Amino acid sequence: NRRPVRLALGILAGFIAALILIRISLPYVVKAQLNAKLAGLSRRYKGEVQGVSLALWRGDVVLRGLQLREEGEFFKLDLPELDVNLEWGPLLRRRIFVASVTAIRPSLRMNVAPAVKAAKKAEAAIAETARELKAEQGERQDSRPLPALLEEIAPFRIARLEIKDGEVVIREEGDQAEARFFEVHAVVENLTNAAKWSSGPTARGQASAKVQDTGSMRLEVKLNPTARQPNFRLMLAVEKLALRDVNPLLRSEFGVDVEGGTFDLYSEAEAKEGGFKGYVKPFIDGVKMHGKEDRGTLKVIKEAVVVAV
Repeated sequence: NRRPVRLALGILAGFIAALILIRISLPYVVKAQLNAKLAGLSRRYKGEVQGVSLALWRGDVVLRGLQLREEGEFFKLDLPELDVNLEWGPLLRRRIFVASVTAIRPSLRMNVAPAVKAAKKAEAAIAETARELKAEQGERQDSRPLPALLEEIAPFRIARLEIKDGEVVIREEGDQAEARFFEVHAVVENLTNAAKWSSGPTARGQASAKVQDTGSMRLEVKLNPTARQPNFRLMLAVEKLALRDVNPLLRSEFGVDVEGGTFDLYSEAEAKEGGFKGYVKPFIDGVKMHGKEDRGTLKVIKEAVVVAV
C-alpha cells in the first residue's frame, strides 16, 4: 500500500521541481529570445537586453539594460529599466492589453542633418510618402482604413504609458550644435487601435522637460487613435530659452551670434475631418548682439530660431 503513495509523492515532487526549474530558467529564455530578435532587426540596427525579471502571477515583465544602436552611432536608445504590466486574459484571446508601461531614465541620442537641410528633406519625404500612399490606395483591394486593418492583425490597448526622468539629445552631423531635453516626464493614457477596447474616443498625453540649460517645454495632446482621418489637438509651449544656448546652431546655420536675449514659443494645432489648422507664435526679448544689430538681423534670428525649433 505504501508503494503507490510513494510513487504519487515522487511524481508530485518531480512535477514541482520541474515547475521550479522552468520558473528559474524562464527569464533567461525570454532574455535569449529578445536578444535574438534584437540582433536580427536589420543590418543597420543592433540591440540587446541585459536582464529580464518576471512576475507571472501579476503579469509583470521588467527589462533592464535595453539598448538599441544604429550603425555609425547615429541613433542610440538606452532604457535602464522598462516595466510592463500585462493582463493575461486578453492575451489568451490574441489581444494585447497593457495596464501600464513605465520607462525609467530612458536616453535617446540622435545625429540629424542640419536644420535647413532637414526641413527641405522632410518636405520631400512627406511628398514622396503621399504619392506612395495614393498609389497603394489605388492598388489595394481591401478598402478598410489602416486602423481597422491594424485592429484585426493585433488589437492592443495601453492604459497608461509613463516616461520618468528621460533625456533626449539631438546633434547636427559634423557640428557641435545640439538640442538637449532633460528631466523629461511624459504620460499617455488610453492608447489603442481597437475602438471597442477604448474607455472613450480620446487618448490624452502630457509632457514636460527642461530645454538646454535655461528653457522649459510643455506639451499637451488629445487624439482619437482609431479615427479614419487624423483627429487631434496639440498645444506646445517653449519658455525662457536663452538665445546664447543655441548660438552654435545660429552660427553654423545662419551666420549670426547672440550675446543675450530670451526666446518663447507658443503653438496650437488641430486636425479634424481631413483639415488642419493652427498657429506658431515666437517671441524674442532683449536681444543683444556681438556688435550692432539691425531689424534685418533680428528678423534673421527670429526665423533661425523658429526653423531650429
